[in-house]
Amino acid sequence: MAKEKEKSIAHTWYVVLGYKGKDISKKLGVPEKTISEWVTKGGWKEERAARLNSPLERIENIKKVIENL
Repeated sequence: MAKEKEKSIAHTWYVVLGYKGKDISKKLGVPEKTISEWVTKGGWKEERAARLNSPLERIENIKKVIENL
């Protein structure tokens, strides 16, 4: 099993930066299956979705849309 440090990095990359499990696996040298287990058992998908739908994130997204008009 991979170290806690790698799991912590994977969590940040997945939840905060939006990396795919496959990319995290390659960068950290951790099997894709392990990343998938962390995502599932840790509820990372739900955490990422909640982060993306936070009020502050919504405001930033609306600002970006307005800037592009």
